[in-house]
Amino acid sequence: MKRERGRSQLRFGEQLLILLEKEWLQMVRDPAVIFMGALLPVVLIVLFGWGLSMDLLKVPAVLRANQLP
Repeated sequence: MKRERGRSQLRFGEQLLILLEKEWLQMVRDPAVIFMGALLPVVLIVLFGWGLSMDLLKVPAVLRANQLP
């Protein structure tokens, strides 16, 4: 007698395929998800990379040498 597997008894691979199918259908239904998932992170990386530059140009600095007695 073959027992049916419940939701908690699915293997990891089966669960992953079910999740991928669900997410794929969601992306097909709502194209804004593609924008949020792919384009928005790229835009944020570019903005933060440009705005948080670590170049020290035109920064006033003082060099001070300690004098030993």
